[in-house]
Amino acid sequence: MKYKNIMATTLLAIAGFNADAGLVVIDDFNSGDQYLEMTTANGLTMVTDTNSVRTLTSTLLAMTNPIYSAAEVGFDYLTLTNGAGEQSEVTVAWDIAANTISAGGSNHQLVYSIIESDGNPTNFDLYFEGLLIGNSNIASNTTNQDLIFDVATVDFSLGGELKIVLTGNSGWDMQLDAIGLRYDDAVPPSGSPEPAGFALFGLGLLMFGMRKKV
Repeated sequence: MKYKNIMATTLLAIAGFNADAGLVVIDDFNSGDQYLEMTTANGLTMVTDTNSVRTLTSTLLAMTNPIYSAAEVGFDYLTLTNGAGEQSEVTVAWDIAANTISAGGSNHQLVYSIIESDGNPTNFDLYFEGLLIGNSNIASNTTNQDLIFDVATVDFSLGGELKIVLTGNSGWDMQLDAIGLRYDDAVPPSGSPEPAGFALFGLGLLMFGMRKKV
């Protein structure tokens, strides 16, 4: 039984202690439920679903029969599953609106929260407007960690497609909680919560009680 991690620790660490810092949550997987299930073992298999929140694609690269590989957004998580002998590549893409992060922001970082990964190491690639802008190798058996890597050279202010691609060794499984962009900016973009508000919101939810994953 896993508890939902709402990134409160990260928000306090990188936003609450710096009046000029903020964090925009791109997706906390609390809405737009999706379920992609592989149904055939005839060669390369790809399933895609697009809704108002994100585009989720799972491509089966190696398989056995029956197939257990699936990608699901539900119960406030992104859950990725592969059966023994199966290897998938999962892509999640979002259309980032202009001024989600205002022009002139600095020290951009991607923040992503992993609830659990299995014994297989996993690769996390980040793309913006089709260009690879970051890569992270996630160690096996990572549990309840908020991970950060720099994307400081990228200007997100004009908006565009933000995409992550997840791959792993045969049979890899993973569960993610949230994806966000951290920035330094004295004036947060219009419509974005103040950093202190994020921190207080996180603390309030923690005090109210965290939801359990079913």
